[in-house]
Amino acid sequence: GVASVFALALEAGRSYRVTIEDVGSEFNLEVYGPSGRSIGAAQADGTLAELELSPTTTDTYFLVTRQGAGWYPVGQFWLEVAEIQ
Repeated sequence: GVASVFALALEAGRSYRVTIEDVGSEFNLEVYGPSGRSIGAAQADGTLAELELSPTTTDTYFLVTRQGAGWYPVGQFWLEVAEIQ
């Protein structure tokens, strides 16, 4: 299948909360660094998913959605990335 992919510019030494609302379906999301290593994962329950990230390097990370064993294209939803003070 196809995935929905979102690029996130994150800085080392900071913490972030990724919030997804109004997803309308259940799926998994995972954030990968440029090396392909996962730095966090969560499950959306149809209404909300939250994920906290503390990257160790400043870089562009990729949030990818999938369902089961396959990649999963997600329709419309609201995505927020906020720094945790």
